Amino acid sequence: MNSALEASLREQFGPEPSVEFDPSVRAHWGAWRGVLEAAPVIAPGSIEELAEVVHLARQRRATILPCGLGTRLAWHPPPGAVHLLVSTQRLRGIVAHVPADGTISAWAGTRLEDLRASARAHGHFLSPDGAHPERTTLGGTVALGVSGADRLRFGPLRNQILGARVMLGDGRVVQCGGQLVKNVTGYDLHRLYCGSRGRLCIILQVALRLAPEPESEAVLEALAPEASSTLHMSRALLELPIKAVSLVATRSQEAGSAGPWRLSLRLFGAAAGVRHEVELALRAWPAATVLQGEPARQRSAALRDQDVCAAGQIGALATCTPSSLPRVWAEVEAWLRAHELASPVRMEPGLAAIEFQVLSNAGRDPAAALAALRSRLDLLSASLVLRRAKLSPDFAPTKDGEQSPALKLSRKIQTALDPNGVFAPWN
Repeated sequence: MNSALEASLREQFGPEPSVEFDPSVRAHWGAWRGVLEAAPVIAPGSIEELAEVVHLARQRRATILPCGLGTRLAWHPPPGAVHLLVSTQRLRGIVAHVPADGTISAWAGTRLEDLRASARAHGHFLSPDGAHPERTTLGGTVALGVSGADRLRFGPLRNQILGARVMLGDGRVVQCGGQLVKNVTGYDLHRLYCGSRGRLCIILQVALRLAPEPESEAVLEALAPEASSTLHMSRALLELPIKAVSLVATRSQEAGSAGPWRLSLRLFGAAAGVRHEVELALRAWPAATVLQGEPARQRSAALRDQDVCAAGQIGALATCTPSSLPRVWAEVEAWLRAHELASPVRMEPGLAAIEFQVLSNAGRDPAAALAALRSRLDLLSASLVLRRAKLSPDFAPTKDGEQSPALKLSRKIQTALDPNGVFAPWN
């Protein structure tokens, strides 16, 4: 770390704002471990303290990386240089909640679990229904751009954001959007901040729209022997006039071989509507098991919190268009078989997404093999994103080693919004 910056922080704030990440979080850092253990974490307790930290970093030419509780820091490759992590976990609490308008605004360090409880107390449902809400903050969720298990019903996270307050690299606090649905004006910069991973700003507050709390909830589950029947059953269900909250197909790892697929359909809403949708779904899945009430809610929470990537392993996410999902899965499955990987798999047919674990064999770097898979997926206009990965240069941003257009655009935007390079760079 920049020693001058460290001395200035200790002189100005003392040890009190310093924090440490939970050991359960550290277990998932993977490639980030060296970066994060070398950079201290400071958690300012006010906007004024946060602005002082940003000014100090700017003066000392140190790069900072905003974070929340550190739960999902390792979902993307670490940046080249991080001198200080700035956590917003002490900036927490609900700023405004207007049940009549169906909106809620909170500080970035507020846990999703607390937000959901406040919304439920006034008859509302909070989207995104993100994984592990008890250890996930609002700011971290927005910065990573993670949509919840309810995306099939409510759309991506950016659609739920009405406005935001952020701090730029020069310490200025700016606001975009609004707190109410009807007064959202100006440029939708909060959509740009969503998924920016702390490279453009520090998220301070976020305003979200709310949905009515469902009266009833049901989960239907059915088994399929192979992927082709899984996709066929999914298509049959998605063609029905129902509003599915989520549709997930999972394949577990059992005794070193691929087990059967389990399809899980989540429904909720008015009691009469849910009953009707269950009846329709059973026509497509006549052998399905139906869970309702508390068992359905518990199963939904388990599916929401499911992580196919074990600690210390690399996770991969392939996304494509719905029409190309069968071909993309065929490529992924062929790749897994070729490398003798009986990987846990999670597929969301309605969102055309496939998540799987890459088991490293005997410590070998799987970069070359993953690069070959990505080249095959490129031909299908599909993308491949890795999580918790520390790979050799063989796995370059594109197959020819050049920067992708998206990465070039991201760096141009960061240069425009953060010309002094206070925030950690894109990579």
